[in-house]
Amino acid sequence: MRTPKIEALHRLITWFNLKHNTNIPLLQIDSVSLKDSSWLSGMLEADSSFYLTWKLNKNDIAIGIIYYLRLTQKQAYTRKLDTSVNVSNLFFMEEIAKFLKTEVTYSERDRGYFLEKTYGIRTHKLESKLQLFEYLSKYPLFGYKYFDQKYLEKVHNLYLNNDHKTLIGKNQLIEYDNFKKKDENKQYTWEHLNNFYKN
Repeated sequence: MRTPKIEALHRLITWFNLKHNTNIPLLQIDSVSLKDSSWLSGMLEADSSFYLTWKLNKNDIAIGIIYYLRLTQKQAYTRKLDTSVNVSNLFFMEEIAKFLKTEVTYSERDRGYFLEKTYGIRTHKLESKLQLFEYLSKYPLFGYKYFDQKYLEKVHNLYLNNDHKTLIGKNQLIEYDNFKKKDENKQYTWEHLNNFYKN
């Protein structure tokens, strides 16, 4: 584990050791480089989302294409039953941001009954996108986001090659955009799971 949530795991292991007279060790925060670990892939699977927006100009050409991955986390790991536990999540978000060649942003949102404070990361720069797709080619996602990732990567390649400025490219962009939209009747193929944890 690489986040303050390791505290909860340690509590569970400690309880289990006491109850069953075992001696499972309490490991510390994992320090393996992100580029050599599938941990970030799991983190993105759980807490990230892919974003895509664009519009057509008067010549029916796609312009204003914006696409990125967004990852958000609460600013602090806390426990309701123990208010002394309040650990910032900034350290591992900064580690991820540095790896993805971007930065951490801060936001506060009034939810009416509480103030939501979060850290966020976006792959809005070209070098960030390149780093993300290179990493995910080595440590792919495996859930539904796998499909979003693959289609966003196709959008990325369209954009890099300026193919979005052609009619064929525009139609491909529409196809990719439509795939990302939620559809309960959408058919998925799961052959990529044959490579689960082989990477």
